[in-house]
Amino acid sequence: MNNLKNTLRRWTGYFMRGRCGLDELGRTALALCGILAFVSIFTKGLIRSAVKLTSVGLLVLSGVRALSKDLAIRRVENSRFLALTERFRKKATLTRIRLTQGGRYRFYTCPGCKAQLRIPRGKGRVTITCPKCGETFRGRS
Repeated sequence: MNNLKNTLRRWTGYFMRGRCGLDELGRTALALCGILAFVSIFTKGLIRSAVKLTSVGLLVLSGVRALSKDLAIRRVENSRFLALTERFRKKATLTRIRLTQGGRYRFYTCPGCKAQLRIPRGKGRVTITCPKCGETFRGRS
């Protein structure tokens, strides 16, 4: 069994050599495919068909991108996608950080440059200096 596993792993490695693999755009298309497949369970009729067709289209798109050997074009497509979704991804990252570190830190937005600042909790009233623009303001930690 272990020998078969190693053989399959080696064959997959040879097959994928020189191919694009899953990049950020491919992973997003695959995730949307799964979400739409789940949503199609709860819909009926023409809407269900449209959702399923879109889901299959995203699955095919993700597969074609992963198996493509034209790395330059895939890289350009992925960089455009990343540029389009940069604002959303930054917001999601900040939200995740605030949720995981909210008990230990208090978060402030600099009034000058709108940078996100993190202050340890339990220090009382403190003067906060923004490391980006140098603006100072008072806050409670």
